[in-house]
Amino acid sequence: MKQSPSTCLRIVSRLPIPGYTDKKVIGIDDWAFRKGIDYGSIIVDAETGRPIDLINSRGESEVTSWLKNHPEIDI
Repeated sequence: MKQSPSTCLRIVSRLPIPGYTDKKVIGIDDWAFRKGIDYGSIIVDAETGRPIDLINSRGESEVTSWLKNHPEIDI
């Protein structure tokens, strides 16, 4: 069954993100809620590649606040 890239992204963005468990190593990148309009940050478990959380902003203060609330993260 053929699907356009935007359909695939729409389906994936509707999937629930698994609950957060203690992680030591994460990656942070930009995430487009609506390409060219709405961007946020995605936090990913660097060991498994699975998303941990989505932040509705790319701003430094929001990401810093998230990191302060999760002191168990090393890298």
